[in-house]
Amino acid sequence: MDRDYTAILERQHFLITGQLGPRERMLHLERAIDDYCEAWYRVPLSAPYTRVPDGIGERISRMAGDFQVELPDLHKLAMIRFMRRYHQGRAEALRLSDEIQALTRRQFLRIARGFQENGSGFYDFRNDLFLKDLGIVSGRLWPCHARLLKYGPGVPRSLLFRAGIRDFFRAAGFFLFQGRGFGPVLELHVHLSMLDAFDPAGWEACLRAAAGMLERYPEVKFLMGSAWFYDPVVERISPRLAYNRRLPMAGGAQVFRGGEDEGATRSALAKSPTRRRLHAEGKYRPASYFLLWDRDRMIRWAKEREA
Repeated sequence: MDRDYTAILERQHFLITGQLGPRERMLHLERAIDDYCEAWYRVPLSAPYTRVPDGIGERISRMAGDFQVELPDLHKLAMIRFMRRYHQGRAEALRLSDEIQALTRRQFLRIARGFQENGSGFYDFRNDLFLKDLGIVSGRLWPCHARLLKYGPGVPRSLLFRAGIRDFFRAAGFFLFQGRGFGPVLELHVHLSMLDAFDPAGWEACLRAAAGMLERYPEVKFLMGSAWFYDPVVERISPRLAYNRRLPMAGGAQVFRGGEDEGATRSALAKSPTRRRLHAEGKYRPASYFLLWDRDRMIRWAKEREA
C-alpha cells in the first residue's frame, strides 16, 4: 500500500512542479512549503482540528501569486510534504500504535487518489472534509476504523449543568471518581470520507484501538464523543444505530445530554426520512449527547474482548 500512494504522490508532485522552470525556483517553493507545514506543526495538538494557523490563508495566497501555482495545487504540495514527513519520525513522535499507523497509511492512499478526483473547490479551509484530511496528513487527527481520534483538552464544565439535577450528580460522580478530572481526553470524530467502516464491527475495532492509544497516553483521562446518535431515543426510532451507544455502555461508558443544536439537527435528519417525518410531526427533537468512558474501564474492556 505504501508504494501505491507514494507513487501517486511522486507523480502528482512532478505534474505540479514540472512547469516551474529553473531548479532554483523550485527550491524556493519547497522552502516555502516547509515553512507552511511548520506553521501547522506549531498549532497545539490539543487545539480544535478546525483551528488554522494565524494568517495561513494570506500566506498561501501570496505563495500562489509568487510562484504562479494554482491555490489547490499548493494545498496538494503541502499535503504531500506532510505525508513524507510522517515517515520521517512524525508517527513515532505522536506515539501512534502500529494499528493506527496502518490505518493512517490507508487514508493516505485515499487522499492521494483524491488529488485527481476532487474538484478545486475541495481544497478550501471552509470545507470540513478538507480540514479533516489536512488533520490526518499533519498528524492532528488519527484514523481509527469507524472514527477519527484526536488528543483534546477536555470536556466543558458546563456539561454538569445541562441536563437537570439527576444528571448533575451523575456527571459530577464521573468526573470525580472515574474520569478523575475534565481532561485531557481522547476525542472521537466522524469523517464523512471514512464511512466504509461505520458499522458495528468497525465501531468495536475503533474502540479497541482507541483503548490501545489510551495506554500510550497515560495523561489522558477518558474517551469522549459527542453526537446525536448517542441519544437514547435513537435506539427506538433508528434501532440499527443502537450499537453506537450500547457497545460502549456495556463496558462501563456513560452518556450525558449535551443539548439541542443546529448541527445535531442537521446531521440527524440528513439521511433518514423516518427521523425527518418524526421531527416534522414534533415527535423527535435531535440533541447532542456526550459519550464518556474512563480509561481504566475502557482498557479493561478491551483486554477482556481480546481474551
